Amino acid sequence: MQPSAPKDEDELQYLIASHPETIAGRGEPLILVKREQSVPDKQDGAARFSLDNLFVTQAGEPVLVEVKQAKNTQIRREVVGQLLDYAANGSAYWEPGTLEAAFRAQSERDGRDPDELLREFLADTGPLADPAQFWVRVDDNLASGRMRLVIVADRIPRELARIVEFLNEQMDKATVLAVELTYYIGEKGLRTLVPKVIGETERGQSATGKKTLHAPPPSIEEWLSIYASEKPDFNTACQRLIDTVCALEGTVKVETGTHYLIMDWGTPDKSTARLLYMTNVKGRVAICFGNFKKRPKLADSEIRQSVYQGFHDIFGTLSTTNINGFPSFDVTALNDDNVLLAFREQLGTLAGLATQV
Repeated sequence: MQPSAPKDEDELQYLIASHPETIAGRGEPLILVKREQSVPDKQDGAARFSLDNLFVTQAGEPVLVEVKQAKNTQIRREVVGQLLDYAANGSAYWEPGTLEAAFRAQSERDGRDPDELLREFLADTGPLADPAQFWVRVDDNLASGRMRLVIVADRIPRELARIVEFLNEQMDKATVLAVELTYYIGEKGLRTLVPKVIGETERGQSATGKKTLHAPPPSIEEWLSIYASEKPDFNTACQRLIDTVCALEGTVKVETGTHYLIMDWGTPDKSTARLLYMTNVKGRVAICFGNFKKRPKLADSEIRQSVYQGFHDIFGTLSTTNINGFPSFDVTALNDDNVLLAFREQLGTLAGLATQV
């Protein structure tokens, strides 16, 4: 096989999306979330940027990948700023459930069943194998800035390699890497990529080894107490939300993570219906419409649209009009007694539909 170069950056993107092991670095498996993932630059804003490839690890760590050819003049300093831009805006403005929805859309576009694909990906992860908990971990890592930023090119200039090593050694939660993919081509169009990972220095690996550790989840009381003094309005609204959820009929489960609350309802068929999810970083409550179409009584899009409209009328606006997405509202809206009463009634209606078989 002879050293060569990819035809264009799109070819490199495609090869990486098809063979994520080429950029996995420490060997941790990756699964593709989406190619050309849009990134907004403000709350409720339209997409301003487009990330080349987005993956996640089995631990739920987002992996943002930007691809350049060596001949592209942006391969030196500009690509670093570009990727940091995507990371900063993605962690701030991707709503809870955005990455799950993107994964489902990409999998279906590729002719794969997203649930089956994820089960295969998580099959050897033991206690981490629950798909629902997996996406919670993804959103939690995203909200807290635990992610991997990867610059990929067929040749990494020395100046870029030094910047990447410096950033990776200095950053506390995020990991920054560069992957040089030497490109070979042989007879009958056979292509081979030989990766060299840059940025996994001894100090960098020692620091990043601590980044993916997950502390035991706090209790609800501990979770609330974190913000009790500095954000009393937020704290009060969260308590109102939890009280409202727990007052509903049926089996209700409220779980905490470092940065999130999830609210699930048990169903007669012994499955779980996830209805609400929020992060304390953004203070927004996502209504999990992306999961509703799996429930028999919510499979009809007209019924989901009616439920959506009910929540929209209460809060005036939601983050998205997509009834297959994860529209959200600011939790502090629940400090208004009238809003809280209307929300309680609408949530009861939704829970009744979601838990029927």
